[in-house]
Formats: sequence, C-alpha cells, structure tokens
Amino acid sequence: METERHRVLLIEDDKVDQMAFRRVVKGNNIPYDYTIAGSVAEAKAILASEKFDIVIADYLLGDGTAFDIFGLKIDAPIIVITGSGDEEVVVKAMHAGASDYLIKDPENNYLKVLLATVENAIGRKRAEDALRESEERYSTFFKASQDSVFITSKEGRWQDMNDAAVELLGYETKDELLKVNVPDLYENPEKRKRHLQLIEQQGFTKEFPVNLRRKDGSIINTLVTSVAKKDVNGNVIGYQGTIRDITERKRMEKALRESEKELQTILDSVPVNIFHIDGNSRFVRVNEVLAKRYGMTPEDFKGKTSKELFLEIGEEYVKSDKEVLESGEPQIGVTRKIKTPEGVRWVRLDKVPVKDADGNVTGVIGFELDITKSIEAQDELRNAHKELQDIVEFLPDATFVIDRDKKVIAWNRAIEEMTGVRKEDIIGKGDYAYAVPFYGERRPILTDLVFSSDEEIKSRYAHVGKKGNTLFAEIYSPFMYGGKGAYLGGIATPLYDPEGNVVGAIESIRNISDWREAEKALRESEEKFRFIYENSPAIKLMIGTDGLLQDVNNAVIKELGYSREEIIGTSPLEFVVPEQREEITNQLQLAFAGEDTPAIDFDITAKDGSIHTIFFSPGQTIIHGRGQPATVLFTGIDITERMKAEEALRKSEEKLRLMFEALPEGITIIDTDGKIVQLNKATAHIYGYDNEEEIIGLNIFEFIAKKDHTGVTEIMKKTLKEGNLGAIKLTQLRKDRSEFPAEVSGNVLKDASGNPIGFITVMRDITERKRMEEERRVYAAGINNANEGIAFTKMNGDMLYFNKSACRIFGYTPAEMKEINISNFSANSADGEKLEGSLR
Repeated sequence: METERHRVLLIEDDKVDQMAFRRVVKGNNIPYDYTIAGSVAEAKAILASEKFDIVIADYLLGDGTAFDIFGLKIDAPIIVITGSGDEEVVVKAMHAGASDYLIKDPENNYLKVLLATVENAIGRKRAEDALRESEERYSTFFKASQDSVFITSKEGRWQDMNDAAVELLGYETKDELLKVNVPDLYENPEKRKRHLQLIEQQGFTKEFPVNLRRKDGSIINTLVTSVAKKDVNGNVIGYQGTIRDITERKRMEKALRESEKELQTILDSVPVNIFHIDGNSRFVRVNEVLAKRYGMTPEDFKGKTSKELFLEIGEEYVKSDKEVLESGEPQIGVTRKIKTPEGVRWVRLDKVPVKDADGNVTGVIGFELDITKSIEAQDELRNAHKELQDIVEFLPDATFVIDRDKKVIAWNRAIEEMTGVRKEDIIGKGDYAYAVPFYGERRPILTDLVFSSDEEIKSRYAHVGKKGNTLFAEIYSPFMYGGKGAYLGGIATPLYDPEGNVVGAIESIRNISDWREAEKALRESEEKFRFIYENSPAIKLMIGTDGLLQDVNNAVIKELGYSREEIIGTSPLEFVVPEQREEITNQLQLAFAGEDTPAIDFDITAKDGSIHTIFFSPGQTIIHGRGQPATVLFTGIDITERMKAEEALRKSEEKLRLMFEALPEGITIIDTDGKIVQLNKATAHIYGYDNEEEIIGLNIFEFIAKKDHTGVTEIMKKTLKEGNLGAIKLTQLRKDRSEFPAEVSGNVLKDASGNPIGFITVMRDITERKRMEEERRVYAAGINNANEGIAFTKMNGDMLYFNKSACRIFGYTPAEMKEINISNFSANSADGEKLEGSLR
C-alpha cells in the first residue's frame, strides 16, 4: 500500500535546524510535502493562502513565539518544539491547543521520533473530527427528525426525547412528558409486553404497530422502531428508537379502499369491457360488463392471466400484454375474434401502459369494444365492392402517401373526413402542403422525419418513438374536425422499391382522443371524483341505509336554496311533496334490496316554498364494507323550467294550429322534393277535396298546370338559395282537373342547423279577382269609345275622367281637359252657376 503523503509547514528561524529537518526527511524518505517559514510573519502569510495537514513550530522565533500561530485558528494539529527544561512552556502549549510537543537536543535526536509524533497527531485530529461530525449528525437528527426519537430506561421512564415526540403525544414541554411513565401511554398494556418480548428476543423491533394515548386521551396509530441498550456485560438497561405517526396514513388507506369501491362502481356502469393487469399480466381488476361477457364474476379474474382463463386466445393476449409492458407504447385498435357464451364475437382491443410517477410501466389498462356488427357490416361492404377496393383508400386510419419528391400521391377517405381536405385539392401538391391541415402552416412533419436525425425529431415532437425506420408520435392538432381539435397518433415508415431504394413514405394517423381521455380518467384521484361530484350541474343525493341524506352536491344547494347543514342528516321525505313520499320510500327499498329502480319525477319543495320538478335517473347502489349496500346515489336534473317551456310551447302550437286552420288562404308545407307534408282545410277546399288526408303525400306538381312546371321548378331552386318566394301567379288544378288562377307566396323551411328541409306556401284563388278586373277593363274600354261625351268630376267641379268624345265636343286636347273646371263649359257665368248648383 502506498504511504500517505502529508503537507507539512515547519516554522523554524534557525537555519541549522532547518537543514537538519530537510536531511532527516530526505534521508529517511519520509512522505512529506513540506514548506519552511523562517518567521511568524512569513508563516502567517503562507497560512493565509495554503492548507496543511500539520504545523510544526519552534517555540521561540525571531519575531514572536509559537503561541502567535495558535491565534490563527488553523484547521490542522500543531506540534510545538521547545528547548530542554521548558516544561512550563510545554504545559502552556498543550493548554493552548497543541496536539503534541518535541524537546530539542544538541544531537537532534528529537527528529528521530518526528514521523511517529506527526502520524499520531494527524490520526488523533482525524478521529476527533470524525467523532465531532458524528455527534453533530446525531444531535441534528435527534432534534430535527420529523419522526419522534426517544430514549427510555428498562423500567419505562423517559430519559430523553426530541421535540417531535413531545408534539406527537400532545404535551406542552419535554419536562411535562418526562414525568409520564411510558407504559401509561400504551392503549393496550398487553401490546407493550409483547413489544418488549420481541426486543429481548431479537435485540430490536422494526415498525412495530402500537396505538398510543395522547395527553388529551385521543388514540393515534404509530409504528415503533427500537433497539435495546445494553451495558458492558450485555444486560438490557433501556431502549431507544423512533415513533412514526401513521394515523393519517391509516385514514387515507381506509378512504382509498372506499374510493376503490366507488371507482369499481363507476367502471361497472361503463358499457365497455375494461380491465387492468399488473406487470406479470395478471388481472388486477375487471368491470362487471367484461365479467358477464365471459359468464364469470370480477372476482374470478383477480390474480389470473388471460392464458389461464382463455386457453384458445389467452396466449396471444399475454403476448400483446408483454409487448405493451416492455415497449411502454399503447396498442390501439387491435381486432380479435373471441368465443363467448353468446357465440363468436369480434372485438376491438385498445391497450394503454400504466406508468408510475417515475415513468416506469407497472401495468396495462385495456378497453375491449364489441364491434361484431361493425365487422359484419364491413364484410358486407367488402363483398359488395371487392373489385373496386383500394388498399389505401379503405384503410380505417387517416392515411396519406408521398413520393420521393414529397408530393402527395394518395389521400384516403379517412383523412378527408379528419382534415376536411378533399383528395382532388391535394393530390400532386408538394412543398409540405400536407402539413397545413394539421399545423396551419407548411413545415416538415412525421413522414418527413423518417430518415432525419434523432435530434431533429426530438426538437419537433414532445412524444416520439422510433423502431427501425418506423416513427411513432403523438400530437395535439387544434385544426381537426372543423376546428374541434383532436389528439392524434401517427405512424410513418419509408416505402422501398424491389431494389431497396426509398421511393416515398406513408403515414397513418389515428384519433386517439378517446383513449387519452380514458387513461386520464382512470388516473384521476378521489379528489377529482369529488370535484366532479360537487360541481356537476346535475343534482346528486347520497342516501344511507338509515334513509337519511349522507351528502349532496353544490347543485342541490344552488337549486333548492338550503345550506348543506340544513340537508345533511335529514330525511329526503321532508323535501318531497306529501303525495309522493310513499313512492320515494319504495324507490329506496328497491335500491337497498339490490334491485333496479326506474327513472321518475319528484316534486321537491325549495326553501323559499317554490316547487321544483326533478327528474331522477335510476339510483346507483354503492357497495361498502362487507359487500352490503351502504349508499344509494340519485342523480337528477331540475326540469321545472323545461316543463313550463313545454307547456308554453304546447299552448303556442295549439294557437298556431287554430290560426293555421282558420286562415281563408290555402297554407301548404312541402318538402324539398315537392311532396305535400301538411295543409290546412282552406287548401283542401280550394282544390275541391273533402279533407286534408286525401292530399297529404301527393306531389305539389299534380296541382300545377303543366305549362307552369318548368317555371315553378326554377323558382323553387332560386328560393332555396335566397330563402324567400315573392308573390307569383300560377294556373292550378282542382281535383276535377279544372283550372283556376292562383297567387302563391312562401318561404324556405330550415332545420335547427339552418339546412333547408322544405317550403311553406300561401295560396289564394284569384278567380273572382280576375273576373272583376276583366269586367272593369271591358267597362273602361266601352266608356272611352262611346259617341257621347262622358266626363266625371270631383265635388268642386275639377275634371276627374273624360272620354275621347268629351274632348271632341268641347274642343280641348286631353292635356287641356285635365286642367278644366266644369264651369268653363257654360256660355255665361249665370249658366255656369246653374250647372254647378245642379251638380251640388
């Protein structure tokens, strides 16, 4: 073993002694890296910038003594060299902190013991440092430990404890606790006896469970780790150890067990097969739906593998479990054919890795969806269109292909639906055009990175994996599905020609939003469950077996106006109108008997006296403890306003129906193909029918003269675009096929999404109006062509109307006649006045 070298500072003003020191070190190959200072000042300068393992100082120095060095508080042992007979100096030096001393002699024999003296001083200094550090660590641990640390006698008297122990046991001071006997703190004295027996047998106990009594009498759950203190003869003289409070942990464990049961209740209500396996492919949990599918119970699955349960397909299941566990990557959309008591079924299987806080895969969550009907439908489709099928076109995943020039050469239907981009608009496009639907800009995406460096890949994606030349990545795109956004999982791989040359790349993209959300939901803690429960807009009531309300959510407080304190612990019957109390009692009895309860409306009295109609869905029974129903969860919504709105709507519809029937005009509703959907009595009357039923289902063109068919068709198309049909005149047909003139106007009918679904038209029979217009035209033509002069005047004599003969008789032009008063036609004023008088 190589000898350890020491850094030594020699402080000696005598040159001869300096030479003697050098000679001894060199002649004996002593492993020293030494520095020599000839004075106190020089030594201080050296110590200010350098560190040494030991300092050797002559007592008397030219500018001081060795005691000047002690005042520097250096972290190294000091050996003082004195002359013979300086015992008083030696004693004083040792009191000042010297580690040892050497006495000079004329023959320099003191240097022969130098090596041993130095080694002893350094060793002693290191031992003292180690002891001091150990004591400091123990003192720090004893005082600062969050666990309670104690030391007791064998008889059970406290000898010492830290502040954590005082606080844990509820005492004000350490002195107060020192007066208490340790056995008095045990809830069960027999437990202490057993505890001491184990220590005697083993010499220690580790996390021994003990219930201790605090000063206030409350009981806490603790784990005690202790060792026996023994004397030199091996006899036990006391105990020391730590106490850890696990009261809160016990409470949380209980709460976790209850939360697990509530989680199982939720999983059992999901209409999808759900299972959770551990790292050994053994079932941890399955929901009721999956268990029933295979004719078993959830308990039948626990601790078993798929291979043990399903001999035919189990090995394949275990293999896929192992792939997910080892790769940490999900398997999405795996389709399998399985045998069940119901027969052969097709399922789609999604498996997602479960990871702990450090990212280690600890299990797999699986979702199994029965897609038998979907598979059968796909088979029928493939059989019907086998010759037309295209591999890429009909892939269920959104898929596109680019060539070596990065131009799109395939863009299937799924990606059209996902992005809203038609293949006609993108086939042949390059310059990263295929990135725009996903990122809103032209940029390299997963398919471009197939042959890029890992650094470039990592810089563009948060989650990416690579296996061979195939890349797997996940992104969130806000542009998908018309701006709704979606989480997408992409797989990209190069395409090769027969010679192995890259000719392009293919990327498949899947909407993984559902399983991402499912994975997130399964990881949610009881706190999130409580948050959802409390903040649900639906009313939620939890009723215990005693028939009293155990809990309500915020919606109850908001809707009914009561405080939580006013509701918890009361009977729900207090809030239900009297005539419905028997019904809710029956509902609770059914639920606690494990039977299904029907959905039902209840009228609840709010704090302000108002009545609220609440629609409750079937109650969910939550099992606790020994498998007995402990709580029934009722979920409801306040439908008071909806019922009022429905009543108002019913009255409004009745009023509109009466108006519809009372109108004298013909009102007709037709669909976009012209089929008559609804009409009023006036319409049937105009068409010559006895009732409306004879007309419903006929096409409107059966009531339009053939000469107007083309014009009406164009008008309907125009109206669909513009939304309004102005008044038009048509020749229409009655039941006996006789024609009549009609004036029709109308508007486009639209659904809630604004899409046209038909027309509503108003039709008037204008036969009589046309007859009167014709009579007026003929009468006006007869007056205008009469030989007699005919004129009409106003009451004041001004000309209102005149025919051609009147102009001829009086000799005026039509323009002049308009300005003439009747009095102007008399030969003198007297005649004019008579004429006016007779008119009056």
